[in-house]
Amino acid sequence: MKDQYEDCVATFKDLPFAVDHFSSTQEALYQISMFSQKHSLTSYDASYLELALRLKSPIGTFDKKLTEACKTEKPVIL
Repeated sequence: MKDQYEDCVATFKDLPFAVDHFSSTQEALYQISMFSQKHSLTSYDASYLELALRLKSPIGTFDKKLTEACKTEKPVIL
């Protein structure tokens, strides 16, 4: 089990991750909260929507509520 964990961690260490520090700011949290309320999204899905809009990045989802929110908010959809 420990070997599997270490293999997994080693794999992720080599990937080019970027940490989005803006997503924990008051402005981003407010926008996430508004998307969550407006579209009945979980905070997790609202965070993806906020990030996609802010970075002008495509978003891909099979979630029905998030897909409907994307139709209103207009991010690029994959």
